[in-house]
Amino acid sequence: IRIGYSIAHSCVINLRITGVNGTTVKTLKSNDFQVEGTYNLSWDGTDSKGNSVSSGTYWVVLSCGSVVKTRKIELVR
Repeated sequence: IRIGYSIAHSCVINLRITGVNGTTVKTLKSNDFQVEGTYNLSWDGTDSKGNSVSSGTYWVVLSCGSVVKTRKIELVR
């Protein structure tokens, strides 16, 4: 799954995938300083241990400083 995001100002970001229950499935970026701009990442549908996760609804959670944004995604296998 391709994940695109933009940040309006330089900040330390954290980007993770969570299940519908809020549990972190995989962290894609952790305490990573990024400058203002548009970025793309991909998630291969695995958890933090490399195991494939099941089809379903997941949330992308992006934090940039004190700003937190979430977006719903669907994983279809």
